[in-house]
Amino acid sequence: MKPPRTLGLASAQPSWVALQRHLEQVSKVLTNISFGVTTSNTDPSINMAVYKATGTTPVTPNTEFAVAHNLTHIPIGFLIASTTPAGHIYKSTTAWTAATPSALGNIYLKSDTASVTYVLILL
Repeated sequence: MKPPRTLGLASAQPSWVALQRHLEQVSKVLTNISFGVTTSNTDPSINMAVYKATGTTPVTPNTEFAVAHNLTHIPIGFLIASTTPAGHIYKSTTAWTAATPSALGNIYLKSDTASVTYVLILL
């Protein structure tokens, strides 16, 4: 379900009933969003094309590392779900790629802290 782009009224002053209906539709859409319940990518995300990745950063800080994914588009970014120990994970300068039928795609990141165990959600 997609929310309507507008309230669908010709009037610039929507009625309370129309506004209530619009907000109910938006609420229905937002309650269906899910990244899934595991980091294994075996359960589907709902309404979103994401890939969940886990791993450990290199032992040398600020060293580039690749995170492979199966998204058929170049990711627009990533969310950090967790890190242990605390550290910053940030985008490197190498171009990100999309997955193809014959190869996984990659994003390239760096961390200012050595050996950080991470869980990422690629968007």
